[in-house]
Amino acid sequence: VEIEEINGLGMNGVIQSINTLLLPPDFSLPSQSPSNAPTPELSLPPTPQPTPQPTPGPTPSPTPLPTSQPTPFPTSPPNPAPTFPPTPNPTFSPTSNPTFPPTPNPTFPPTPEPTRPPTGEPTSQPTPEPTEPPTPELTLPPTSEPTFPPTPPLTSTIRAIIETVALQGGAEFDDPDSYQSKALRYLEDDISAQDDDTEYIRYYSLACIFYASSGVFNEFLEKEFPNVDTLPGWITTFNWVTDNNYCTWFGITCDEGLPTKLELPNNRMYGIFAPEIQLVSDSLEVIDLFNNFFLTTNGSGDEGNAWIGKMTNLQNLFFGTTSFQYDGIPTFINQIPTLAEIDFSNTLYSDGPIRGEAFNGLSNLRYVDFGDNKYTSSIPNEFVSLPELEFFYLDNCEFDESVDMTLDFVTGMPFIEENWNDFTQFSGGIPTEIGNVKTLSSWSLTFCGLTGTIPTELGLLEVSLSRMWLFQNKLTGTIPTEIANLSRMQFLYLEGNQLSGSMPQEVCLNTVAFGGLLSELATDCDDNNPFLVECNCCSCCGPIE
Repeated sequence: VEIEEINGLGMNGVIQSINTLLLPPDFSLPSQSPSNAPTPELSLPPTPQPTPQPTPGPTPSPTPLPTSQPTPFPTSPPNPAPTFPPTPNPTFSPTSNPTFPPTPNPTFPPTPEPTRPPTGEPTSQPTPEPTEPPTPELTLPPTSEPTFPPTPPLTSTIRAIIETVALQGGAEFDDPDSYQSKALRYLEDDISAQDDDTEYIRYYSLACIFYASSGVFNEFLEKEFPNVDTLPGWITTFNWVTDNNYCTWFGITCDEGLPTKLELPNNRMYGIFAPEIQLVSDSLEVIDLFNNFFLTTNGSGDEGNAWIGKMTNLQNLFFGTTSFQYDGIPTFINQIPTLAEIDFSNTLYSDGPIRGEAFNGLSNLRYVDFGDNKYTSSIPNEFVSLPELEFFYLDNCEFDESVDMTLDFVTGMPFIEENWNDFTQFSGGIPTEIGNVKTLSSWSLTFCGLTGTIPTELGLLEVSLSRMWLFQNKLTGTIPTEIANLSRMQFLYLEGNQLSGSMPQEVCLNTVAFGGLLSELATDCDDNNPFLVECNCCSCCGPIE
């Protein structure tokens, strides 16, 4: 069976929609995913990263990616070729005169008339002239110039280089079908000699990303589709492991020849995200894997996620709407002091605590999205007090029943500009201390179960607050006149509550009709609404379902 396209598969046996899936006639789809499960969006052409919005949702302020000069990869001078002393011709120790065994007494024929008396033994034994045996000429096997051992072939040289940084010490190459072995073969077969050994390491690191996540099964796909044999690869693979310049590969941006950005959102990545990415941590500043739903980590604990803490130059890390898994938020995030933006919303970074120590020392963090997950703790003080945090998204989160989740965390954020919490349930209502958050400009709290009244202290945010969504809650009382102080207000949605009275005329004077900035004003002004608020300047009079 082949899957030409998979779009929107849920976790734990859940499938939300399948587009052009070829399966046996008797194959039935699992039921719809629970509300806290991530919703996949696959096999779509690459689209910009969505940010969850209330209905109608606010438009988040564009977050420019911080640009910083990448830390150049240290360049060491190439190792000179080893110089061996010339091999001298072999020298043999001189052959000493041979020592011959004693010559036996000669036997002479009888002399009839010896001239002298016969002597039993000759007076002197004749000593023949010593004759040295000829020294055989040394015959050496023919050797090519030079006489020192030849340089090992390039393939063994590359493997030796990679084994010095291999995360498993080289054991990963024992399996010829491992993604690491495939990446190594790519280097050996296609990459020409490099002047710097670290270039081989960069090619290996990036090739591992491809071979580990293009058309590869993982634990979730194997459970959901046990009878499927083949998966499609990435949507866009332009130049990956075909062009011998990784700076031309789709999604990679280089600066002075070093990879600084890896951006592959919405690219139908399956399998795992290879931890070998840490081998380019010296230069990589951006990783964007958003909306690759079936992409997961190599394990649910530190073994599959610890690479994040190794990316010490990273500024932006986006893996929202993937299947990255960990019990809550890991502490090793605090090992990235340069981190400015992180998104792990709608993932399996769930069913655990929001660990406060994870945010220690992150003085540059300004954008955080960990919505659409489930947590067992409230927002810790270490996070609330982040000095540069401007954008925080906590929408559609579920907190353990033991957690008393309130909105008090917002009042302690020194520079928060935008905070969206739609569909997350809070106890109580809007704290009066909200009037102290002078930087808050966009605040969304729809379908949050809020009770109590609209505090007059909101009127103290006249300089900053421009968009506020409070519809579909349980707010009571009247609309305070102090809301008219919000002269910068453009959108104000109050419908779907239990308010009474009328819209203050001072607020109406801020509408566009009277020369103000307020273009959208909504409350329950429909005559058929049991909680009627009279309003002759509202642009919307019905609750948003």
